[in-house]
Amino acid sequence: MKTDRLFKALYRLRDFPDSLRADTARGQAFRKRVQKRVVTNSFQDDRILLSEGQIQTTMYFLNRGFARGFFHNKDTLKEETHILWNDSSFVVAPDSFYQQRPSRIAIQVCAGSEVISATLQDMQAVFAEFPEGEIMTRSVPIQYLEMEQWRSWIVSMPAKERYQALLKEFPGIERHIKAGDIAFYLNMAPETLSRIKREIS
Repeated sequence: MKTDRLFKALYRLRDFPDSLRADTARGQAFRKRVQKRVVTNSFQDDRILLSEGQIQTTMYFLNRGFARGFFHNKDTLKEETHILWNDSSFVVAPDSFYQQRPSRIAIQVCAGSEVISATLQDMQAVFAEFPEGEIMTRSVPIQYLEMEQWRSWIVSMPAKERYQALLKEFPGIERHIKAGDIAFYLNMAPETLSRIKREIS
């Protein structure tokens, strides 16, 4: 089923309650309730899911594909990509979604991606029936912080190792994310990225 990856990702969340896992009656009821609340969409073109300054009222799960989080630098007038998501990721601007504040980033999903989504209202309805499931309101932001820490870790590497680490973590990303966005994410000049790609090709 299209939601299989979603539930596998939920079960992997830190401190996810055993009572809601698939091998329990309550877990099966939870699964059915979530399936009734979520919506699945496929995107043939790049699509902005969230704009800067908009309040995120829908959580996205990247069932297949890639997405990026970026903002526009007012000084350089350029887009700066700060976060990347791939398969089985919860795509969210935590400060906006959980605190209902204007987002500091925009979120773009790439062409060919499949996204499962649920509104905040739908999630709250599920949590009202299964309050222990609300653990994800803490666990998903922790995942976001871990992704930021991973990026901070790789940008401390030599340039070639940064690029290789990216390809290992995000297989196939170059077919979906522009080279300039990848270069910024890796904290290197586009010319440096081009040189590295030639060296290892």
